Amino acid sequence: MSQGQVPVRIMRLKRAFLWSSLGGVALGVGVALIGKMARKPALSPLVYEKIPPGCKRISLWTERFEIGVAGKPSVAHDEYLLQVTPFKVWSFLNLPSPDNKALQEGIPVYHATVIRHLEPVNGENGPEEAHGREETQIQDRFYGILSASGGPGKSPGPNLLARGGSLELRKCSVGGTSNAVETGEVHRSTGLVLNYRFEYTYAVTD
Repeated sequence: MSQGQVPVRIMRLKRAFLWSSLGGVALGVGVALIGKMARKPALSPLVYEKIPPGCKRISLWTERFEIGVAGKPSVAHDEYLLQVTPFKVWSFLNLPSPDNKALQEGIPVYHATVIRHLEPVNGENGPEEAHGREETQIQDRFYGILSASGGPGKSPGPNLLARGGSLELRKCSVGGTSNAVETGEVHRSTGLVLNYRFEYTYAVTD
């Protein structure tokens, strides 16, 4: 072997070692990422809570969500005042059974007042330059049956709530009797349910 061939072979060995090292690093990073993805905790299922007997009103707040105000991004959250009424709905889809006394008594109808709380509009440089005061706006008032869901078609039934879920209100038409009829319209909260409070005395609302 000539002396000129030795450096060439050494250079080839160095290159092979370099590519082998880089391949090992890439493989290690890939394994680490896969391991981290595998350890990612699964979303906890919603914990549904039945509306307790004797509850006269429910105050509920949603999580904050982004919204556009006058062409500028802002943040808001909704407040729901849900007043118990004497109206009930009897649904053929929820036939009474000895195991479900609530359905034998009908599904309670609530009078809902939806209030939106708008935070001050951000300036050009973000929240640091926010100006104005928080605004409160009544969005809607209607009668409805309440339930919570983890997504479309994922509700276990009426008269249940769950933190972290969406609030659903199936709108109803009421008349001179205690019977109410569903209109087919469904109101869904813009933000997820953050918290709620059961109240056992009637409160006067505007």
